[in-house]
Amino acid sequence: DKSAMANREKVLGIAAGVACSAAVAYLSWTLLKKLLGKEEWEKVGNVASLHVYPIKSCKGIQVQEIQLDKYGAVNDRRFMVIDAGTKRFVSQRQIPKMCMISVKIMGAGSVQLSAPGDDGEEDTYLFKPRVEPLEGEGLVPAGIWDDEVQGVDQGSGVAAWLSLFLEREVQLLGMGATYTRATDSTYTPRTSLAQAAFSDGFPLLLLSNESLEELNGRLGSPV
Repeated sequence: DKSAMANREKVLGIAAGVACSAAVAYLSWTLLKKLLGKEEWEKVGNVASLHVYPIKSCKGIQVQEIQLDKYGAVNDRRFMVIDAGTKRFVSQRQIPKMCMISVKIMGAGSVQLSAPGDDGEEDTYLFKPRVEPLEGEGLVPAGIWDDEVQGVDQGSGVAAWLSLFLEREVQLLGMGATYTRATDSTYTPRTSLAQAAFSDGFPLLLLSNESLEELNGRLGSPV
């Protein structure tokens, strides 16, 4: 009868609407995945060891586990040595003996530096990191590769200690509370909002054992 036909048409109309909505949702999701890039996890190896380098280009610290924040591994490359004149970062590429500076995170957040002294004894320096500039001072602009960042000067005491050992006038910068440095968009997934500390551009850096073995095969003394 007419009532049954009307109900049937109503049901078919609702079903068609649902099907159309589902099709639109599926196509929208497919397009969104295509625009954002497909992300799939794939195992590529096992972690052999973990290391953090509190001061860029100085000795690292092997750890059993790491904590992550938006900049990468906590305590990793949170400080950087810069040339006092040019305000650009310096590393072992320019000053190889930076590898002789050990860094230790002490209680209450203090940082201890140590390096071989002229008398053969270990020379140490302890400083309390600053996250804000001293009153009357501003953030220090500095260059790291193609990036321009702003850091907090860690004081004349640690600068003098580093300058004496490295035989070059340098400063030590730390990351301030408002520090920001976006990763290179060319190599960053479009879904990422990654920030980098003072590392060479990215929050986490990987090195394979095969690469290390290849390097040691070319050296007289393995590292």
